Amino acid sequence: MRGWADRREPGPEMNRLYALECALSVTGMNADHRLRIRPSQLLPVALALAATVLASLANNLPASAVAAVALGASAIDADGGEMNQNIWKMKGRQ
Repeated sequence: MRGWADRREPGPEMNRLYALECALSVTGMNADHRLRIRPSQLLPVALALAATVLASLANNLPASAVAAVALGASAIDADGGEMNQNIWKMKGRQ
């Protein structure tokens, strides 16, 4: 991590590191912007972030990628929340 920080050159064109996390991590400590969120907020925040990124990229994605995203979204809608329940039931297990 130190090597990464040492090579950064501050300026307007510099990439920024954003961390959204439930517990402090080394990455979060080194982030330019860190937002602490509750564990229960992690999945909704991640999904909202992914939706925002996909929406901004939709015009630049190949048609096959757009179709794959639509297919995945329809599968999630069709399962009636079963995936969410399974994720919650398995939390903390690997």
